[in-house]
Order: sequence, then C-alpha cells, then structure tokens
Amino acid sequence: TALPPRRVSPADGDWDRTLTALLPVADGALVAWDISNDPAPDQNRMVQRVDGLGVPVGVSRLLLTRPGGVTHGGVSLAESGGRLAALGWDAARGCRFVALDATGATTGRETTVGTRSCNRLGAAQGGFMALETEAGASAATVPVWLSGAGSVLRRGASLAPLGGESFWTARRLNGAGGVTV
Repeated sequence: TALPPRRVSPADGDWDRTLTALLPVADGALVAWDISNDPAPDQNRMVQRVDGLGVPVGVSRLLLTRPGGVTHGGVSLAESGGRLAALGWDAARGCRFVALDATGATTGRETTVGTRSCNRLGAAQGGFMALETEAGASAATVPVWLSGAGSVLRRGASLAPLGGESFWTARRLNGAGGVTV
C-alpha cells in the first residue's frame, strides 16, 4: 500500500537534493541524499534513519564531507553480514568507505579505497564490493573487493562495455548524453 510522502531531508538551504540510496534496516531504512550546493562541507551528503512508515527517526547525519567547489558523487549504502557501510567519492580525496550503525552514525574512520570515481557499494563474500572508474576509460569500471572494515582486498579486471554502445548507470545514460532520474 502506498503511503503519503514524507520529508526526510532538511528544508532550509538545500535547494539541490538528489536521493542516492535507500537501505532496509530492521523495521525501517537508512536513506541517503546529496546536496550539491556549496558551501561544502555543510549539509553535503546526508543519511537519515526512517521507520517502517517512512517517518524520520533521530537526526539527519552528515556523511562523507568534501571541500567546497570540488566535483563529487553521491553516496551508496550496503549491508553485509550485519555490517552497514557507506561509500562516496570526491575529486579531492578519492573514493572513501565508512562503517555505519543502524542510525546512520559512523562507527569508524573513513577509509580511502581508491583515487578515482566510485559507486555501487554492495555485499560480497562477507565484505563489500564497489565499482571504481577505470583509469583512462570513463565508460569502464573495475570491481574492488573490500573487507567488512573497508580495506581493499583486491581489484578485478576491467568491466568495459562491448563496442561503442551507450550504457545505463543509475542516474544517467552515458554515451548518448541524455540524463535520467
């Protein structure tokens, strides 16, 4: 049954919000969003716990800050073996991983797991896996296996698309220049 919409993110000063991830947790979920207006790092990438009805629980938490005026990507959330984590990227500090608790609070230090753009954190073999942009190939990615604490275990082979066709990511159509939400 569809529920009425609920505001999760703060309303003041964050005019450019993009929902980037939702992760079911116990009887609710963690919701992450990106606020691309500067000045960074104020209210940049945020996470909020919601209950089973979508009602915010607790406070919105700042996650994976970045310096002002720096290109950045959104946040991915994942659960693996009872561990929760977030992954995000910015041009100044690269791809970073941080462990979370069920409220969205960080439970450890951010760990740099790569220097290039990354996304799509997911569960893999008792730890996590992310996709990192391949050096020199904007349309190709490399899978990166991470431990449950976020240390890099290994990098895989290139997942370059075959031929010159366009391909879809979660937020845009690459190759053809079109954008989708």
